[in-house]
Amino acid sequence: MIQELRGGIGVPQFLLRLIEDLHDGTTSRIRITGTLSDSFFTTSVVRQGCVLAPALFCRAIDWIMERVASTVGITIGNDTFTDLDYADDVALPADSDVTLRSALDEMDKTASHLSLHVSWQKNEDTTCRRRRSYSW
Repeated sequence: MIQELRGGIGVPQFLLRLIEDLHDGTTSRIRITGTLSDSFFTTSVVRQGCVLAPALFCRAIDWIMERVASTVGITIGNDTFTDLDYADDVALPADSDVTLRSALDEMDKTASHLSLHVSWQKNEDTTCRRRRSYSW
């Protein structure tokens, strides 16, 4: 994902170079029933368990949502909510099925620039209908 981050999602280039240097040329070995394999080069830029992984992923999701937010949202009072996200879960409030589908397509297209994709199998939509009008 580091190569994709170079495209400009707000991570300083010097930091990206440091992260690349930290992971460049890393190798792994696998132990199976006490036997250790020969070492092999890893191709993933961010290693599993790396403390940087959550921060990089969070920035990547923010970058994606900044581009999708202009296409969706609901307004409650004076506040507009365009997306609700936590880790790799995203909720996109939309005023119609067409708007939602368009936003999901845009999200998948934008995420693909970072080698990420919407999991359509896990995707679900919930429809909420307005029952009462409240004024405060």
